This record gives sequence, structure tokens and C-alpha cells, in this order.
Amino acid sequence: MSVLYLRLIPTSLHYIPPESTHSVAQEALSRLFPEGDIYLEVYKTTEFIDQGENFEYVRCPFCGADLVAWWGDAMDAAYEAAFEDLSITTPCCHQQTSLEKLDYRAPAGFARFVLSVRNPNRGDLTEREIELIETILNCKLKQVWAMY
Repeated sequence: MSVLYLRLIPTSLHYIPPESTHSVAQEALSRLFPEGDIYLEVYKTTEFIDQGENFEYVRCPFCGADLVAWWGDAMDAAYEAAFEDLSITTPCCHQQTSLEKLDYRAPAGFARFVLSVRNPNRGDLTEREIELIETILNCKLKQVWAMY
């Protein structure tokens, strides 16, 4: 049986909201997802927040080339450096960018802070709902859906 997660991560990969905001954000999220289990994780280093079985592809943001075969090695190298340097040169069109700016479908990202809902029993947060959580945490957020 698959488990679905909605993960909210700051768009600034190293940002960790003040600890005083954590429980307030969890409470607000639990009101939006009364049937879901709410989790909060703060990592010592940057982590790749993946989409699990929802992964479709990873492409170059410049030319649209499929990067899946190359991406695995790039991720391994970045992992060895604890995802501290995500800088890359795309193998297809030789553009400078970062692993976080690649075109991931379904969306994925890098973060040290993750606010998750396990089995949310509904879809994306509305613009107003995401703005509420962003205001509490004082940062812009990205929604990452993952299935395992």
C-alpha cells in the first residue's frame, strides 16, 4: 500500500525558520489537513527532497534535454559534498546552473527544513493557504508531492 506525502520546503535551500514558528506552522497545517499526520524535520545538512514514485523526469531548464542518465552521477557527487555546492554545467548545452534549478517532474527540491503531511486526503494547498504557512514561517515555500 502506497503512502502519500505533501512536503513543504523553503525555496531558499539553507533556510531554517525560527524554532518559535515550528509549532504554530504545524498547528495551522493540521487545521488544513485534519486527517493527515503532520511531521516537521530539521536536517543538519541540506537534503534532496524527492518525489518518490511520482518521479517522471529531470530536464535541462535551458534546452529541455533529458538529463536522467547524467543526473544520477551529478547527484552522487553533490551528495558526497553534503549538497553544499549544487553548481553544475549542463551536459547538453553547457550552461551554468544548479541541481536545484533543473526541471523536475514531479517537483522536487533541496532543503534543511521540511514540513510534511502524511496521507493528506486532499490536493495542493490553495494560494491563500500556502501564503498563511509562508507568513508563519517567514519564507516562500515549495510543495513537493511524494509517494512511496
